Amino acid sequence: MFDYQGRRLPARALACAGVLVLFAATAAAKDDPAALKPGQGLLLVAIENSAAAWSVRIDGDGGDHVVKDLVSGRNTRLLKLPAGTYRYSRADRSDDMRFSMDRPDNRARFTFTVEPGVVNYPGELVLRMLSPHRISGGRFNRAAFAMAMFDRDAPGARSRLPWRTDAGAPDPFPEFLASKVDAAGMARLVESSGADARQTREAALAPDFAAAFKDLFVPQTAAMWPQISPGGDFVAYKEVRPNQETAVVVDLASGESVKIMTVAGVVESVLWTGDRSLIVGFRKTLTGILAQSPGKKSFKPSDAASGIELVRLRDGALRDDALERVRWPDVTVVDALPDDPERFIVMRADEDGARHLFALDKRASGYNPLDFRPGRRLDGDWKDKTLLRGFVDGKGAVRAAIVLDDPKTGTLALMRRDGDAWTKLRELTEVDLYDPVALSFDGASLLVRTDEGRDQTDIVRIPLDGSAEDTVLSVPGVNIVAATIRTRDRALLGGYVYRAGTARLHYAEGDAGVPKALAASFPDAHVAVVDASRDGRRTILDVHAEDAPNAYYLYDATKRKVEKLFDVREPFVRAKPARSVALAPSGTDGRPLDAYLTLPAGAGPFPLVVMPNAAGERYAFDPTLQLFVHHGFAVLRVGNRAGADVDLALDAALAKHPIDARRVALFGVAGGGHAALMRLASSPQRYRCGVTVSAITDLPLMFSASVWNARPAAVARMKRLVGDPASDLDLLRANSPVYQFEKLTQPLLIVHGTEDMSVPFEHAWRLRSLLANAGRPPGWLPLPDADETLSQPADRLALHAASDRFLRECLTAPAATGGNATPSGL
Repeated sequence: MFDYQGRRLPARALACAGVLVLFAATAAAKDDPAALKPGQGLLLVAIENSAAAWSVRIDGDGGDHVVKDLVSGRNTRLLKLPAGTYRYSRADRSDDMRFSMDRPDNRARFTFTVEPGVVNYPGELVLRMLSPHRISGGRFNRAAFAMAMFDRDAPGARSRLPWRTDAGAPDPFPEFLASKVDAAGMARLVESSGADARQTREAALAPDFAAAFKDLFVPQTAAMWPQISPGGDFVAYKEVRPNQETAVVVDLASGESVKIMTVAGVVESVLWTGDRSLIVGFRKTLTGILAQSPGKKSFKPSDAASGIELVRLRDGALRDDALERVRWPDVTVVDALPDDPERFIVMRADEDGARHLFALDKRASGYNPLDFRPGRRLDGDWKDKTLLRGFVDGKGAVRAAIVLDDPKTGTLALMRRDGDAWTKLRELTEVDLYDPVALSFDGASLLVRTDEGRDQTDIVRIPLDGSAEDTVLSVPGVNIVAATIRTRDRALLGGYVYRAGTARLHYAEGDAGVPKALAASFPDAHVAVVDASRDGRRTILDVHAEDAPNAYYLYDATKRKVEKLFDVREPFVRAKPARSVALAPSGTDGRPLDAYLTLPAGAGPFPLVVMPNAAGERYAFDPTLQLFVHHGFAVLRVGNRAGADVDLALDAALAKHPIDARRVALFGVAGGGHAALMRLASSPQRYRCGVTVSAITDLPLMFSASVWNARPAAVARMKRLVGDPASDLDLLRANSPVYQFEKLTQPLLIVHGTEDMSVPFEHAWRLRSLLANAGRPPGWLPLPDADETLSQPADRLALHAASDRFLRECLTAPAATGGNATPSGL
């Protein structure tokens, strides 16, 4: 068997209750999968196993069956079963950890039917590790890919057995695809996928691409996490270089700085514990050690150590030899308690691996193992539960915890401390992400990053008294992947989101806290308060604009003076980032559109890259946009509005700016990719080509293939937004690029991560299958193991190398590229 990269998958051999057939071409010759007895159906079991599961149990009308000997990756089996109702009931690991799919609230998600005389595909069972203690599972519709693999490995079977998909929501695409592509064509699509992907990856790069990409995307030094001491006299931050990180302290009076710790790995925290003392959390990595010790041939486990170091600055001038240090190994900071003169809170695991909270003395002269004896545990004895995270209020009182409630099922619970007793506030199932950010200073509520009841990940406030939660930060259409808080008062500063592989900080609305007069000194930039001294006299500001990454400034309210502390990264070598101009054309509904045009240097007319659904963060530095501008493309960002509004924004740009109307391309990510495809289908005469990244191509598929399908509230919301596949199927098909593929005649590059759970890879596979079979193969770049963030450096490089080459070939040609052609480099 092969995956979508053309790599051969390991053989899966197994017999189960006499009805399991090896899903491989060789087995098809021995056991004809289409030879069914009366009343039997063929069940295609597909399991993506990233949880080290050894077996999966299937219960149903035709008896119970156990699929054993699972391996990592995709496992496929064929079962000949009596018609009836079945369900996945349990996944087991060899270490006795299991994932139960048999709870009353879970059964419907994992239940499917087998009909006689057909190939029954119930979706892929996807098993993943959420944490070392939790397995997550779900059924996801990947019918087009499953059908192609089936046709390749069981040739001729589907010509005798009709295909049936039962994945939780109506999906007309398999039937549509079968009407366009025969079984032999499906098999060819599997083989050509790998060849097309290799061609895209191996095509030559422009001579100046590597230098421009490195300049914009790969800074050699980055500075982050500035924290001002409570007294306002010092600033600490961390400096990031390849394979090492350094904690730095700056004396604001003298300007002198000291590197207080350099780690061959990661500085995990830099927190002030007092006016002249701070804690540095660190984790050494073997990668960092190898980079710093290339001749070293052997390593001990202790080489990759972790822990914290308390650093006290002696009175007088800041000097390397005026530091006092105390190190605690295998400890993580829970709270530095900067206003408590005596103690701070840490978490440490005992010899059995059980975690507990402890208070350590800020005046300690050295490590003392007695600090961690059972009698000093702040969280008490959990007995049959395991502490995972503990939370204290601003005075150091333990108020909440996340615990492993059931080790066998991996069920977690949010606990509230009432005196010396713990009360379960809510159970946290594997369906929902639940990532705590911070406990409020007064201990009354917990900020969490969650997708519970939502179709994306937001930041939500959970009151510990059990009252209603409220959403604190949401970025429409994008998952928040991390959050940042202000240490002084634990206020939420913002959340990080990824767009085309680039992390951006989206600030919490109304939280900037900057006087208007001060903000006015930074026109066309976003200004936010990062930290402040205890008396509010000195404040650290984060200032960023679209033509400059973040820079940190110090504002002294007494002197009414602003001074730059440092830039987040070193200066650009070649790139000269540009600013945009705002356009305000009227949209189809009469309201002004959010549209911003960025022009490169020179006189024009310029080729143009239009980015739909990308105008929401005008003042964020976007290296993707700046890479386009660096190579001579103008860029038009358009807000999230009706598809025809993209054309209206383009009209406005053409009317007043030096744009070449014959050289216009589209570049869209996720929902913007859907908009780009629909514009290419509806207005091919206006757009010469397009690049889509993680694009939505099939609206009905969203209801059976997305991670939010398990949450009824999220499903209801999506039905309100785009339509209900049970009643609005015609409307959904009319707005789905896969059903408009015959109109997609312009060159196209499709980029998608294979592990994207927000917009699953199946969206890309479906569109690519139709176009390739029709003789118009798109540029094709599946990114193995990449999720929706595309955050890994190799994925960012592959994405931008392919899109840069594709757009250059498309937009620098003197005349429009032919309707059915793909640029020659792809």
